[in-house]
Amino acid sequence: TVPNSETYYVIVSQSALSSIRSRVGNNQVRGVDNDASGKVLVLSSGKSRTVEFSGLTPGLSYYVYAVAVKGSVKGSQSFSPNRYVPASTGPSAPSYAVSTTVGGLRFTQEGSVPEGETYYVIVSLSALSGIVSRIDNDEVRGVDNDSTGKFLSLSSGKSRTVEFSGLTPGLSYYVYAVAVNSGGATSQSFDPSRYTTNSLPPPSTSPLGVNGSSASVVYPNPSPGVVYISNAEPGQTIRIYSGSGIFLGTYILSSADGGVDLSALDAGLYILELNGTRYRVILE
Repeated sequence: TVPNSETYYVIVSQSALSSIRSRVGNNQVRGVDNDASGKVLVLSSGKSRTVEFSGLTPGLSYYVYAVAVKGSVKGSQSFSPNRYVPASTGPSAPSYAVSTTVGGLRFTQEGSVPEGETYYVIVSLSALSGIVSRIDNDEVRGVDNDSTGKFLSLSSGKSRTVEFSGLTPGLSYYVYAVAVNSGGATSQSFDPSRYTTNSLPPPSTSPLGVNGSSASVVYPNPSPGVVYISNAEPGQTIRIYSGSGIFLGTYILSSADGGVDLSALDAGLYILELNGTRYRVILE
């Protein structure tokens, strides 16, 4: 126990505290505010000298100090090392299985996000180094939630199974999953690290490019470049895919009779989609 007529000050601080003995007095330590950045415990005579600090930030280094005071005399312990890192009690890594969909990816894991944890599930066309360090304030640095990359933030109690849509069919995306709690963050190691979204399946069409029983027709087919869709209206948007189903972009029907100029595309087979109906057309 603390000796008779003595008082012990035990201190931890993220910042170095110069002249520690001069900072101690009146049951406080100048520059230490008793928060996550630094704390002090004052032990009067007869108290146990063994103490424990909680509420510190896991993974960060803290300087440690101990000062004994008896009257006007003060003595401090010399620590070696003088800094210690609180143990991290980070979460277990997620364990997702990944499957592909048309223009999307599905992450499957049974159950819900554990209490006190948040999951971040991420897909990106570009590799993301240091994925854990990119997560901050419910954002993932470098991921803008568009077709090049997306993320979902799942709070505790939410289903862990999620699905991304709106990705580009036929392209490969890197996949990441990170579990975060107050003790740290842990990322899943995926093998493989990239998955290719399924391409749009070729539609079942007649030789003239009419999809099923639709009354609309694509003409001329083959076409030298300008393509018309009967019953279409100017200003409508069509989606263009390669013959293998890879999404190439959107076009506006700009002419008064429902035409669009595709002459910038190479010769070959393409798929046009308007209002959910798809047509084949050959560009010469």
